[in-house]
Amino acid sequence: MDIVTIFFIKTSNNAKNNEVKFKQKRGDAMKATLDRSGCISCGLCAETCPEVFRMADDGVAEVWQEEVPGQAEDRAAEAREGCPVSVITVE
Repeated sequence: MDIVTIFFIKTSNNAKNNEVKFKQKRGDAMKATLDRSGCISCGLCAETCPEVFRMADDGVAEVWQEEVPGQAEDRAAEAREGCPVSVITVE
């Protein structure tokens, strides 16, 4: 059985945009996946989190480090949230 701790992070002080996002920490490392068939090659993921994502020789993004390093978890989640076609999973 995995123990999961959830941290709530306030992302804005603006009263109109007072979003709350959560970050999940598990005993095991987070893993990233990307559905290359749906990728539009915008490069946002590779720019946001180069520790995990890169642009392949064919111009389509790819995961080059499936296991997300602890110091890159926030950036990997940001890449997932920013993907315009929602093809990234980080769990």
